[in-house]
Amino acid sequence: MSSLHNDGVDEQVNEVCITTSDGVSESSISREFTTLSGHNLESSTGPSPCTDKFPGEYDFQVELSETINDRKSWRYSSKLRKVFVDINKIVLFQFKLNKNSSRSISNLRVRALLVYTSPDHSHLPVNRCMLHAFESDPNYLAHVQKNVCNCSEVRLAGHVLTSNDAAAAYEFAASSGRHSVVVGLRPPQAGSDATFIGYQFGCKTSCEGGMSRRQVNLVFTLETQFGEVLGRSSMLVKVCSCPKRDRDREESDYSSIHPDSSNERLAAVKRKHDDSQEEDDDLQPESSVHSQTPLSQYHLFMSLFNQVEKMSEWIRQSVEFQKKLLEESQQSSKEIINAIEEINSKINENSFQETNEQEINSSDE
Repeated sequence: MSSLHNDGVDEQVNEVCITTSDGVSESSISREFTTLSGHNLESSTGPSPCTDKFPGEYDFQVELSETINDRKSWRYSSKLRKVFVDINKIVLFQFKLNKNSSRSISNLRVRALLVYTSPDHSHLPVNRCMLHAFESDPNYLAHVQKNVCNCSEVRLAGHVLTSNDAAAAYEFAASSGRHSVVVGLRPPQAGSDATFIGYQFGCKTSCEGGMSRRQVNLVFTLETQFGEVLGRSSMLVKVCSCPKRDRDREESDYSSIHPDSSNERLAAVKRKHDDSQEEDDDLQPESSVHSQTPLSQYHLFMSLFNQVEKMSEWIRQSVEFQKKLLEESQQSSKEIINAIEEINSKINENSFQETNEQEINSSDE
């Protein structure tokens, strides 16, 4: 570690691996600034990164646009402040700044980092499971050497979170083992007040050896080019195969513990109506049953019970009919056997008579 002095700031520098999305790997510098008073200006990738909301002077805000994204691949719960997303599906996040700030908004960047929410695991980095990492790195070359990241050479094998931004930089903090992705914040396009950046997740929350069903926070920090944190926003993330089903289930569980207000209930009803209009047939049965009221569940149970009862009666009648056919068939078989035996008896009797007549005629001669 080396120390640099610049305008009264003691700059401590740690060597880390930074990778751009076009596959070019270069040894660069991740700077940690320490003021003369000893306050650490960059802790976003340290052993214990902060996840508290911090709008700052830019009033840094992160939102999700439900009109732009493919809502079949993700769902957002405002009640839980949690996004449910399918693996390897792009989600566009909106980043908004207050342009009236006295400071310039040029050379700002957004860092995205995953952090475990549990205090028991928050000090651990969020890495990919062995199975998904193996798909990109079958020879386990990403982290052969301790505190050295070679993810750029093996298709970002260690990064759970990646971006579709062509200028995205992928960083690794050797002190904490955390992977993060940094994207320069461009000015909003004409007619828009937000900058859009797409992210995707290369591992499921349920993956053993990875997140292992541990809840994670997606933390966005607004930083200067030198790493000074100017704003922070976070939201919970669950990477799963059925975003709509899991969102409805967790919201229902939450509602059972925290009764909804009337406004929230109305919003839930409206969202349920909107969701019912979508082509989501594979998930609809489970989610609709899960969201039933106790009364509607009773009616559903009685309806199913009646159907089972009718089916049982039909099976009973079918069995009786088959049994009757079998008895008739057996009776017919007996009658046929008796008829055959009677015919054979008559044939034998006629043969006996003919034989006797032949013997009598032979004796007369």
